[in-house]
This record gives sequence, structure tokens and C-alpha cells, in this order.
Amino acid sequence: MNLRMDRKATDYLGSLAKGLSVIEAFSAERPRLSIAEVSAATGYDRATARRCLLTLAELGYAGYDGKFFRLTPRILRLGTACLAAMPLPNLIQPWLDRLSTDIGQSTSVSILDDWEIVYVARARSSGSCPSA
Repeated sequence: MNLRMDRKATDYLGSLAKGLSVIEAFSAERPRLSIAEVSAATGYDRATARRCLLTLAELGYAGYDGKFFRLTPRILRLGTACLAAMPLPNLIQPWLDRLSTDIGQSTSVSILDDWEIVYVARARSSGSCPSA
């Protein structure tokens, strides 16, 4: 959601915004990206994409094999604080567990974030196969 608050230009960190855009370039369909692919996905020049990716790698949020970057599990820390502050996952989990048991299927709850869904709770049925 692009709600712009009244702010001064000095209150905005363009480099942080770029880094977050680089993170958002990764997806389940595109878990490994080259500098050129991140540049194309974000619209940033290759030098900017490279600096963002190398910074993420230096901080442990991305791995790099010499050609491709991938996000590491450390990236989950960015969402953990938000989920911890939301009462919904804790409130809904017992109901979700019971529903999953009753219907014998995995169940999940998500919230809408602009045009994307974000899963906030999940329950697997005892017969469900764990995901890889």
C-alpha cells in the first residue's frame, strides 16, 4: 500500500527503499537471481542492484555463490516482529488446528496486504505431507 504521509525529503531513506525492493524481487518462482535479473526486476541500474545485493549478503540476509544470490532464513527476522505484534496468529491457531483435524486437511489463514496475501497461521492435518 502506497500511503504517503506528510514528510520532509530528509525523512526518507532511498537506500533502504531500494534494499527492500531488491528483497521483494525474490519469490518462490525466482529464488535465485543474478545481478542483471535483480536490475531488470527493480528497474535499478546494475551497480545499484549489485551494492544492495552485496550489502544483504554481508549482513547475512542473502547468500551468494559467485553468480546468483538467494535469500537466507535470516530474512525471516524482518517479518517476525510484525507477526509477534499481531494477535491474530495466536488467537486463530487453536481454531485452525481443530478445523484441520475435523476436515483432515491442512488449513491456513492469510491477510490481504495491498494486492498480495500473507499467510499468518497454518495447521497441518496428521495425514498431510510436510512441504520441502
